[in-house]
Amino acid sequence: MSWQAQHSTALLLGIVTLVALIPILIAARRAHTFGDWDLTSTYVFAVGVTGTLPVALLIARSGQPERLDLRGNIVVAIPGWVSLAGHSLEALLAAVSLAFLVTRLLRGAQPNFAPCIAIVLVTALAFSDGLNGRQVFGSQQLVLIAVLLAATVARPGRSAFLGAAACSLLLAVLSGIEALVRSSSVLHECREDKCGVFGVLFRGVFTNENTFGLLMALSIPFVWLALRGRARVVICFYIAFMSVATGSRTAAVAAAVALFFLVLLRPSLPDDKNIDSGSGTPDIDHDSDEKPTGKIILAAFGITGVTLIGLALPLMPHDQRSIPQRAYLWELAQERLPQSPLFGFGAKAWQQFHSDGEAPVSFSAHNQWIDTAYAGGLIGLGLLATLIGYILLRGGARMFLIASCVLAPILMASATEVPWAFSGYNWLSFILVAALLMPVPARRRAGPAPRARTHGSSNAGQPPATSPVQHQSRAGSSTR
Repeated sequence: MSWQAQHSTALLLGIVTLVALIPILIAARRAHTFGDWDLTSTYVFAVGVTGTLPVALLIARSGQPERLDLRGNIVVAIPGWVSLAGHSLEALLAAVSLAFLVTRLLRGAQPNFAPCIAIVLVTALAFSDGLNGRQVFGSQQLVLIAVLLAATVARPGRSAFLGAAACSLLLAVLSGIEALVRSSSVLHECREDKCGVFGVLFRGVFTNENTFGLLMALSIPFVWLALRGRARVVICFYIAFMSVATGSRTAAVAAAVALFFLVLLRPSLPDDKNIDSGSGTPDIDHDSDEKPTGKIILAAFGITGVTLIGLALPLMPHDQRSIPQRAYLWELAQERLPQSPLFGFGAKAWQQFHSDGEAPVSFSAHNQWIDTAYAGGLIGLGLLATLIGYILLRGGARMFLIASCVLAPILMASATEVPWAFSGYNWLSFILVAALLMPVPARRRAGPAPRARTHGSSNAGQPPATSPVQHQSRAGSSTR
């Protein structure tokens, strides 16, 4: 990595981040004005930060000390305090999630069914471990179950999306500023099989460019949907830029798919009010009650296409050099699948496969469908398909566009990565939680029509007159 490439890339990333702070602050002010942030936002934000904070602190404090592993590969040396801090924060997150669960139940929160399907899937993989002679529940599986239990009573819609957006924006800004302060800790030399668009690999406050890039790409729909006003479009392109800059090809494709779906379908939440940047007056979408049939058809074709890519790619013949290591991993998994087609081998099976020296990558088979089938067999695949179908169809036609935009980059990334890890809690678990908390249509109560406002129709688009706390505690909050 030449000094000139590193210096120019670090300067570019830093300047773009500093410029992006302007629309980010504008969007944050609007979210505060409308009282969008609440306890659910804090919960989702905590789920995201817990999985990334120890490593981010390591990068900010010590850079990325590297060493050679037993196979001669260069890896980042993770000190013991990072692992200890990670386990401690995960235990704290589990306790906080259970406290959140009790608090929301006492407040009479309406249950969400999608997280229940995910809990069943996590449990099925754990029992598959037991059938194969391993421990049934590991610590990270228990943490994930606690997180998903909390999601069953969390507020769906904007509140959850905002927490996910805030987490990704925080990590993006920290990574951009770190590029200015200490570029060597976030920028690395290109590998033989991979190089970024700027001639370097950008890892951000993570130890791997794929890890950081994938998080950025999958969070783009939440940024678009959670934030209000035109600033969100600029912020989405900023997050996409950070994703592409990493050099991760999967992340770049997922980011492009996310932007394509968002720009084409232009989804918005049921309570969305786009504030005009000139007058500060909200502009309500008066067509929100109409069913955009054309967009629904496009979304259906699009989501079917990205799903089929993820399903078919491992089954197609590949030159292993065209998809480094992926094709080899898929072949290994498919050779073993007939040995346990119904129950799979368990959530910890691939890690043991790696420990035995048979697989070069430890954490997954690098395909969501193959990984789920390997861990949970046909039962796991069926639960995963049920979960995706439920997310897409639960809200009816009006919410289908939103669900399609959220799932499109996830399903695209599923072709060569595992964005949803049901084997335990990890740095992308907040993406899973936010996707499970898709908004649902408001239930219309029978009764007399509401009286016209005293102040006339001109106030129909104004921000709520109640305080943010009152706004968050109103009845019917399940549509937020």
